[in-house]
Amino acid sequence: MTVLVAAVWFGGYLASESHPAPGSDARVVTRWGLRGVLLALLALTLTWALRHLSAFARQVDDLVRYADEGNLALIAAVTLISGVAEELFFRGALYSAVKTHPIVAAAAAHAAVTAVTGNLPLTAAAFVLGLVAGAARRATGSPWPAAATHVAFSLTMLALLPGLT
Repeated sequence: MTVLVAAVWFGGYLASESHPAPGSDARVVTRWGLRGVLLALLALTLTWALRHLSAFARQVDDLVRYADEGNLALIAAVTLISGVAEELFFRGALYSAVKTHPIVAAAAAHAAVTAVTGNLPLTAAAFVLGLVAGAARRATGSPWPAAATHVAFSLTMLALLPGLT
């Protein structure tokens, strides 16, 4: 299902009138990827703290269980595909289409889509990740550093979340 949703995001990017420059310097993409790792480490710390609050314990457990179940290689591949597709849509097509406050608007849209999960910590993380990815788009003019940020964040979370148990 996630790959189908990723296909919709990628289709939205292709259907948009604006296709930002696909390339970015590899060092720039790497720096934004490292920012994604740092953001994930911060998110993991906050997730650990939320896990000890009864109001969020079940939602955090759901995230940990998702990261800890199934074929890790398959989950990582889907995480990579969906992260890139989401960024091409949200920080590519949508960011280009929004004329006022595109960073906040794209982050809010990303969070609104994530809110469908009913998981408040995941939705909050999507909003904050969207702000950082939007900053990458603004700084570089390309959605690719935003994709590096998103993928690095998500893969780091996938790798380290099970350790919260």
